[in-house]
Amino acid sequence: MGFFSVYHPLPLLSRCAEFLDYRETLITHVAFEVDDLEEAQRHLKNSNIPIVCGPRPRFDGKEQLYFCDPDGYAIELFAQKK
Repeated sequence: MGFFSVYHPLPLLSRCAEFLDYRETLITHVAFEVDDLEEAQRHLKNSNIPIVCGPRPRFDGKEQLYFCDPDGYAIELFAQKK
């Protein structure tokens, strides 16, 4: 069996359950800045997408929230506090 004949996935992101367990110590997700976090939160709620954490203050003075994509990966949205 050659080196390239076996597929080995390289996970770069954690699933939501892993994210919730290890969010303080690992890089576990991708983050996107939005103009209005409240509007993003309303859109998620209207789309029946559960927020798994937040909104809450972030270390840099911004606010953040987290949700899971359809494959179960954690996504952060953040915005400047109003």
